[in-house]
Amino acid sequence: EPQTPVYDEKFVPAITKIASLIPKNETLVASGSGGIITFFTDFPVKTPRNITSQGSLVEWMSKHKFNYLVVTPTNAPTLKPLFSKQGLMNLEQNFQKIIGFKTEFNEVHLFKRNLQ
Repeated sequence: EPQTPVYDEKFVPAITKIASLIPKNETLVASGSGGIITFFTDFPVKTPRNITSQGSLVEWMSKHKFNYLVVTPTNAPTLKPLFSKQGLMNLEQNFQKIIGFKTEFNEVHLFKRNLQ
């Protein structure tokens, strides 16, 4: 069970660093902690709903012109496999990993969607 990021002293600095790497006009897609990410970065955040595969994630992001994916721990059952350790490695088919951070309890990663 992921710890609440607010209690993770390294979570906010990681999110702030990630935000500094993203153009200001972007909307972020986040696997979890959307409200916290918005609060500390001022970026609008969308959490994918009804996404069950990497293909559907890429399609949804493409349709809405979302380019950046922030992967944080998630409790959403349909998203867990997509963002597991193996899932993260598989993301590199459609995304470029920009940076990753270890926090006290978890990891946070930033990916950019490969533009076709």
